[in-house]
Amino acid sequence: MAKQKTLSQLVKKADIAFSLYIRARDGHCLKCFKKENLQCAHIFSRSARSVRWDELNAITLCGGCHLFWAHKNPIEFTEFIQKLLGKKYEELKRRYYKLHQFNRQELIEIIKKY
Repeated sequence: MAKQKTLSQLVKKADIAFSLYIRARDGHCLKCFKKENLQCAHIFSRSARSVRWDELNAITLCGGCHLFWAHKNPIEFTEFIQKLLGKKYEELKRRYYKLHQFNRQELIEIIKKY
């Protein structure tokens, strides 16, 4: 009998699949347009499970823009995101504040989706 994956293993797999999807979707850093060292950058923290795997909550940034711009200049990053998303920013913010605990089946569906 195959060993069933733990929830934390499923979360890790979902994170990897989601990150690969976001980077493929965007294809380049949305700030400086580089195509190397791409990372999936979350708008609202990954700790908020309600939007952790929400496509609207993630963009592609190069490592430099992610670490030295988005994390070091949160006000500028937020303004950039608000301009990028327009009215969708408020929709995303509402989803961020909605609590959600993903169960095993939902995590498996996220992995399959991405």
